[in-house]
This record gives sequence, C-alpha cells and structure tokens, in this order.
Amino acid sequence: RFRLAWVVQGPSQRRAAVVGAVLVATLAGLQLLDREWTQPAADPIDVVLLQGNIAQDKKWDPRYRDITLERYQALTAQHLGADIVIWPEAAIPMWHDQAKAYLAELEALADQAGTSLMIGVPVREAEGRTYNAVVSLSDPSGFYYKRHLVPFGEYVPFRDLLGSALDVLGAPMSDFTPGREAHVLNAAGVPVGALICYEAVFGAEVTELLPEAQLLVNVSNDAWFGSSLGPLQHFQMARMRAIETGRDLLRATNTGITAAINHEGKVLKRAPQFEVATLSAEVTPRTGAPPYVRWRDWPVLGLTALGLGLLLLRRIRRHHRLGT
Repeated sequence: RFRLAWVVQGPSQRRAAVVGAVLVATLAGLQLLDREWTQPAADPIDVVLLQGNIAQDKKWDPRYRDITLERYQALTAQHLGADIVIWPEAAIPMWHDQAKAYLAELEALADQAGTSLMIGVPVREAEGRTYNAVVSLSDPSGFYYKRHLVPFGEYVPFRDLLGSALDVLGAPMSDFTPGREAHVLNAAGVPVGALICYEAVFGAEVTELLPEAQLLVNVSNDAWFGSSLGPLQHFQMARMRAIETGRDLLRATNTGITAAINHEGKVLKRAPQFEVATLSAEVTPRTGAPPYVRWRDWPVLGLTALGLGLLLLRRIRRHHRLGT
C-alpha cells in the first residue's frame, strides 16, 4: 500500500519514471513471450520412456538384480522400432563393465530394429574413478557423466577428514566422481542433452548443453522421496528447463514422474506413479537460442545489483543530508 501511495501521490517526476519503467518492462515482457524462439530442426521422432518401478530397498540388492534386468529387457523388447528408448537413472544396478554382455545383446537387437537406446548405468574406470552415467547405444555411441552430484547421496563430503564414518549416507556402490564436460550424446541422429537426476534443477548448467542439444532427456530415480511432494517438485523444475531452453524434454524415472514435455512446458503425456509403465510419445528436435540460453541469470543479477546500488546511493545521500 505504501509503495502504491508513493507512486500515486509522490513527486510528478518520480511518478512518471516509475510508470514509464513499468510500461517498458511490461511491453518488453510481452514481446519476449509472444514469439517462438526455437524452430523444428528435423521431423518428429517416436520415443519410449521406461518406468521399471523398482523399490528403493531392492534396487541395489544383488538378489533382485536379475529381476530388474529382465524387466527392463522385456519392456524394451515391446518397443523395438521406436526411434529412441530411454531407461531411468542407474536402471542397471551394476557396473557398466559387469554388464557389457547384457548391453551388447540389447544393442544388437536395437540396431536390427533401428532403435537407439539411452540407459542409466554406473561406470567404473580402471583408475578407480566411478561415475553416475548415461550411455547412448547409438551410432556413434557415447557416455555422459553426471557433473552435479548430490552430497550424502552420491558422495560423502569431507571424505579425507571423516573417512568411512558416514558411509551409511553415501552412494550405494561407491562415492561417485563428478563429470567434467558438458557434452551432448547422439541418439537416432539427434544431438541430445542428458540431465541426470537433479541436474535438471540448475538452469544455468543446463544451458551449457545448448544450443547444440536439440532434445533434452532427464533420467532420474525419485524413489528416495516416496509419496512426498519431492517428485512433483522435481517434475515442475524440469518443466521450467523445457520453457527456458525451448526444447522438448523427456523424463524417464524409476517410480515416477515419467513424462514427455514440449518446448513450451506443456505435459504431452505422463505415466502413473509407482507402477511399471512405458510411455510412448512423439517429440520434435528443435534448434535456436531463447533469451535464457543467451543471457542466463545475468539480466536478473544485473537488475538486482542496480537496485541495491540505488538503495545504497539513496542511503548515502540521506546520511549526507542529516549530517549537514
């Protein structure tokens, strides 16, 4: 109320400045919203998202490993012929080098059907480094290593200081190493930006995959959150990344929320939570760079700095008047 009264009753120059600034901001905002910032880069493609619904207390239990692998293999076999089939984060509950024969068999079947596979799998290198990864079984194939790890979920902070004291809170197999590069994968001939779990929360980091990526894929395992609001919040954040980047976004999760989102943030399709499910959708690879991809958070940071600077200047002037 005070601010509104200041605008209405304050000095005419101040009123004019504030009203003018509001009008300019409104018109600029309308111009930004009322246009397409990205364009189709290729014909629509058919994608299938798999939701295995593996309970968290069974996911890393070796006794349930074969059940998990057989389930995902069967779900994949039902949809060979789609352009891309996407599995959730760490869908394979074993190291990549231990699953090579299993993956080679899947890749051979997928190649015959003209299908690219994107699969979440942990990777262990000879030097001892381990990664939370997505492998693209396509031509060419490739790996994306998660760059933004979850403390106490994928690694224990201050490991050198704490040793094994907090291992119960760490990753189920080993502390993961963060990936260093933001690079796209190839799937069905489309440059795909992979986001593993809560990497989809960090808008500025997602833009590092742009404008090269023509499609975004977010693989996750939100089973940790159970039936809380966590999966819903994560889902809404992923929708924001689709809007900011102007890219269709696909979410393949273990227990939900598995969904296909278009470049405007609209939900095209969504699978039910806590069920074994497959979700088929048609999405369009897109190209272009919306404002957020170009400028990231700098306009907001700049306006914030300007506002703080004006407040500081006002305080200095007021202090100077009182002092005199």
